[in-house]
Amino acid sequence: MHRDNLNKLADYLLALPPDYDDFDMGTFCRIPGTEVEYLPQDSVHSCGTVACALGHGPRAGIKPELDEGWRGYCLRQFGLRWWSEEAEWCFSGEWALVDDTPRGAGLRIKWLLDGKPIPDEDELTAITCGPDPLPEKFNYLA
Repeated sequence: MHRDNLNKLADYLLALPPDYDDFDMGTFCRIPGTEVEYLPQDSVHSCGTVACALGHGPRAGIKPELDEGWRGYCLRQFGLRWWSEEAEWCFSGEWALVDDTPRGAGLRIKWLLDGKPIPDEDELTAITCGPDPLPEKFNYLA
């Protein structure tokens, strides 16, 4: 886990204004009105781009390499393997159904950095796909 980059991204997300609209945990990075998702090297747009927490990494100054895909970017810059419990906790598109906010994403990253428990695959599926609120032990909003 690359703590410095994760912390930098979390701080960036937490500093965004409450009415920030260019955020969607359901897609890496896209321009509204299109179905096209952009690779990290194409994702540094000055305005009008919707992106998830990982997709905001380039905006936060965490640079991708040329021709790098999102999964490679996640591993190289954040030290998180795609589909790992840690990556799913921070970057899963399923969060769009539960907490689709930059604040929530930033708090989940801080939660991970603080060494607090993260859900295993079954628990995460129950949280992101179920009707119940976050279990107390995973309540990063408290």
